[in-house]
Amino acid sequence: MRYKVLLVISLALGLCQRSQARLPDSWFFRHFSFGMEWGYTQCFWQSRNYNIVSEEGYRIYEKDKDLYFKANAGWLGQISFQPYEKLVLGLYGGYVGMGRDNRTLPLLLRASYFPHSAWDDGWFGFAQGGPAFHFRNQSTRQPWLVSAGAG
Repeated sequence: MRYKVLLVISLALGLCQRSQARLPDSWFFRHFSFGMEWGYTQCFWQSRNYNIVSEEGYRIYEKDKDLYFKANAGWLGQISFQPYEKLVLGLYGGYVGMGRDNRTLPLLLRASYFPHSAWDDGWFGFAQGGPAFHFRNQSTRQPWLVSAGAG
């Protein structure tokens, strides 16, 4: 299994290197982009505070803080549209690990804002959200992933 993952990553990186050819100067290529991103998350500490109403109607309240050593990774493909010089809207889909033995296939919409320009160095902000479908059939509810950040 690990060899297959390494092979897929190697092929994807190789294709990215080969795709650096000059694209035609047209409206489509100035406003649309395609790509891939990957990430690795290492958790050391976890703090949880659940206060929800169950499907049966009773309240569940759970609070916990503890050391939590878990690692996850994810790969996302994307297609983005840049309607303005400072705004990029993207549709992301891929494979993301969440916790122990829980793999999801997210479909996210991301909006990124660049104060200067999307092509200049400098900080940016983003917000994203969307459903994540379980990789295996599980009896849990469908998760929704929402996040925001700056870089």
